[in-house]
Parts: sequence; C-alpha cells; structure tokens
Amino acid sequence: LISGHGSCKLRVWNVVTGACEQVLEEHTASVYALAVSGSRVVSGSGDESIKVWAMGAATLWTCEKTLLGHEDHVRSLAVWRGKVLSGSDDSTIRAWDVGTGALDATLAGHDKRVDGLAVHEDRLFSASLDGTIRVWALGGTWAALQTVARDVCG
Repeated sequence: LISGHGSCKLRVWNVVTGACEQVLEEHTASVYALAVSGSRVVSGSGDESIKVWAMGAATLWTCEKTLLGHEDHVRSLAVWRGKVLSGSDDSTIRAWDVGTGALDATLAGHDKRVDGLAVHEDRLFSASLDGTIRVWALGGTWAALQTVARDVCG
C-alpha cells in the first residue's frame, strides 16, 4: 500500500502489520495523485513534477526519473499501455512514456485545472474545475472527441 501526503512524502505500508516500511522523499510539495504502471508507482505533486518509482519487494524503492513540463500542480494521474497521463492546474493533460520519460502529447481544451482522469479501453475521460468532462482518443492523434458540459440549473 502506498500513500501520498501533504508532507511531500510517499509512504510504503505493510498491509499485514500496518507498519510503514519506507518513506520516499523526492517531492518538494504535497503529493496529490498516485497511479500504478506495471512494476512502477507514479506520483504527481504540487511541485509541478511527476516521479516514477521502481517498486521493490525486498529492496528500497527508488526514484527512476522525474517528468517535468507542467506549469502548475499535478492533480491527477492515470495509466494506459505504458503511458502515464497527468492532469494539472495548468489546465492541460500530458501523456508520457513511463519507461523513457518522453513527453508524447499535450492535450489542451480545459479552461481550468484538471482534477480527474479515467481510462476506459482506448478513451481518456478528463474532469475539470471548468465544469466539463472531455473524452479523448488515446494514442495516435490524441484528439478531443467530445465535451460534456455541466447542467446549469436556474
């Protein structure tokens, strides 16, 4: 079990004993989002970075790489086919190759921060403080396919 904290740290917990087995201290601001991609954990933070951690069973976990490119807090993460998708207060979504750390795409369309990301098959759903949910094609064109606006009640 892994948890992120306002203390800038991640903690690795033993679910059997309840003991904290390791504290990961690479971020310099609150950790807002976590995702698992194969044998890696990915963390997003208020320091505008995404960290990729190698999970170790008997060894210490290590930060393999830092992904930089967002211009504000990283609030949400999702994974898809070796990619990590990150949503930020800068109103963008970025798609990264989790193995190489390369930026594959920047998805723009929201007017405010991106608070939630979810993947279903070959679609990405993003929820924003602008009151919309957007649907994106994953891979290839990374195109915006649909926008669902909130229902404004009078």
